[in-house]
Amino acid sequence: MSSFLRALLGVSLGVALACTPDIAQDPPPDDAIFVQFDPGAPIPIVPTPNDLAKDRTTGKIVVPSNESTPLAQREFNTDYLANLDGFPFESTAEVLFSGEVVPESVNGDTVVVLDLTANGAPVTDVTPKYDPDKKSMFISAPKGGWLRAHRYAVALIGGDAAKAIKGARGEKVIGSPAWVLITGSFPLYECEEDDPEECRPTVDIIPSDKFDPHEKFEDQVAKAKRLEELRKSYAPLLESIAQAKGVARSDIPIVWTFTIVDGAEMTFDPASRIIPFPNDAVRTGPDGKVSLPHPTTGAPLTADECAKALGDPNGDRQVQLTCGLNTLDGFSTQVAPVSENSAELGAAQQGLIDPKTIDAKSVN
Repeated sequence: MSSFLRALLGVSLGVALACTPDIAQDPPPDDAIFVQFDPGAPIPIVPTPNDLAKDRTTGKIVVPSNESTPLAQREFNTDYLANLDGFPFESTAEVLFSGEVVPESVNGDTVVVLDLTANGAPVTDVTPKYDPDKKSMFISAPKGGWLRAHRYAVALIGGDAAKAIKGARGEKVIGSPAWVLITGSFPLYECEEDDPEECRPTVDIIPSDKFDPHEKFEDQVAKAKRLEELRKSYAPLLESIAQAKGVARSDIPIVWTFTIVDGAEMTFDPASRIIPFPNDAVRTGPDGKVSLPHPTTGAPLTADECAKALGDPNGDRQVQLTCGLNTLDGFSTQVAPVSENSAELGAAQQGLIDPKTIDAKSVN
């Protein structure tokens, strides 16, 4: 598998979503469930995060929005993602299904995660899960995040494979019409040997909104060429995964890749209580008093717990300190502010700060 994946590393998937033709997405047959994939839709339907969102000219991420996109999401797309050359460390990988699947069938045998930058090494510290409300498979980032500047691939195993994701009623899980075109073994257009500019599609299902026969033909040729670029980009990866898993290519209803941003992030993880400290964000108690949680469990500290800890000379010192802080309406005049309050993480996640750059101009 590694030889295929090493060859893939030289192939770019930088195909802008807006440039990918729309393929009509027919309803799935009664005995099958589609993995959602329609890169040419007004708002592309593709797994996320996805290298298809990287502009081929700038290398930056382009995430389209429409009128239904919440304003906060639009701002995130334009002011943050659009300035990155990859996706954040904390990104959650996700793909949608057209119907319900068996949750237990979404597991390490049916979801393949590879680190392409590490020659296709399997990523084993992640757990694929199924979300019945969204009808999606998702993979949360590993502890500490996806590795910066690394490129990952995710593939699902479905179809007739012995170990496959299955529909809730026993249906097969298959690729969408657009995916079937992209994963085919044969080119989607051909040209005359004596005239490379004289080309025609090799499939007759490429849609076009043109009515003039000549314009329609030219439109279909252009779309076939863009689809062919994508087909050739995915071919080595599809082949390597099929060989490694011992399945047919048709048993892989989706594959996608995503690249992580090449830069460190300042450490900030409120969900894990890792924030700059001291911090007014924890002054949420009555009358603006400090309201720190239990230092071990993260649960709110009760009056009984504090009374017990403070009344015991041999009690937990961290709990005693926290309970004492929770009686204050602010922080000590002698406290030293720190960029993060983690015992394991530093100021920058997956990176180091150059101490020479810390001065009165860079820290205010």
